[in-house]
Amino acid sequence: MPHWVPEDTLHPAQIAAYQRMTPDQKLKQVDALNRQARKLKAAGFRLQHPDWNEEKIAEEVRLVFLRGVLKN
Repeated sequence: MPHWVPEDTLHPAQIAAYQRMTPDQKLKQVDALNRQARKLKAAGFRLQHPDWNEEKIAEEVRLVFLRGVLKN
C-alpha cells in the first residue's frame, strides 16, 4: 500500500481487485475517474457561474486541474 493512502481507506476486496488489474486496466480506470472529475467540476462551474459560456467553463476546468487546486 502506498504511504499516502490511509490503511482504512480501502476495503480488502478493493485492494485485491486493484492488485489483479493489469497496468492497462489501471490506466483506463484513472482516465475514467479523471474524465468524471472534470465533468463534475464543469457542472459546478455552470451552477456557480450561469453567465459563463462553455469556452470559459472549459478553460477554468483546465486551469483547476493544471494547478491541482480548487478555485471558486
